[in-house]
Amino acid sequence: RAVDWRLVDEIVAAPKLDEIVAARAKEFAARSDRPSGVSGIALTPLAKKWTGDTCEYRSVTVAIDRAARLATITLRGPDLPPPASLVEMEKLGAEFWPLRLARELDDAILDLRSNEGDIAVIVFKSEGDPAQVLAYDAFLDANISNWLAREISLYWKRVLKRVDLTSRSLVAI
Repeated sequence: RAVDWRLVDEIVAAPKLDEIVAARAKEFAARSDRPSGVSGIALTPLAKKWTGDTCEYRSVTVAIDRAARLATITLRGPDLPPPASLVEMEKLGAEFWPLRLARELDDAILDLRSNEGDIAVIVFKSEGDPAQVLAYDAFLDANISNWLAREISLYWKRVLKRVDLTSRSLVAI
């Protein structure tokens, strides 16, 4: 009935689950237009440190005021200009600023949603040079046909949807 109602795509017996998951993963991977011979990038663990009610990432800070039921998320712009080429972007991997910022913001939002149910308002602040941020945006836009630039843009779309669906009041300063 769940298949008929389109609640699930398929029902699989437990003993065959690993086999079916592997087959589906290969099927999805075969649809990718990432060039052969490209190994992708390693998504290294995020650098994250809690001190009291403040969580510090490299490009994101989350400060929680439980009494006010408020979380303030500060996003920091890049320290360096965008790379000169796609090769340099791929070498940066998970340290490429737009990807690092998206991963850190995603982690922060998920942490707030999962562990801070009493927080009612999230305030967003930004720091840094807007021209540098726009330069990264232009770099990604100019190279959107590259597999990694496209995946980063799609990841940002998912992160912003997650922010939108956080069920908290959102304020940008």
